[in-house]
Amino acid sequence: MTTSHVRSQRILKHGSPYFTVSCPELVAGAFVVYGLADLSADAPKYEPLDWIEVTNLDSAAAVRLILDHGDSFRVPAGAIRQIESHPYRVVQIRNEGATTIAAGLVSFLAQREPIKVDSYIRRFKL
Repeated sequence: MTTSHVRSQRILKHGSPYFTVSCPELVAGAFVVYGLADLSADAPKYEPLDWIEVTNLDSAAAVRLILDHGDSFRVPAGAIRQIESHPYRVVQIRNEGATTIAAGLVSFLAQREPIKVDSYIRRFKL
């Protein structure tokens, strides 16, 4: 077995570590974009990631999570939103409120999920 095959099998079985990101200050309408290399030097090894959890601790402003410049998900003020089984390589967080969100109030965890039995079986279903 080659090294890359062993690594891909390990990723399928165990997934990736969690990559934690704390966003900087976001003025009204501002956004920040993260590629996988911005999350961690190791994150590109696991691409595409497919699980993300965004925490918005701001008391007034909602944020929008945009994955790969396409699909977007609203995260209301004071909420946590989790997206599973959605492959992505780019994460964008945008302030949708009229106020500034202080640094550290919006953060996210990103990961490549280990393969689950049901998703493994779906690969072979006709």
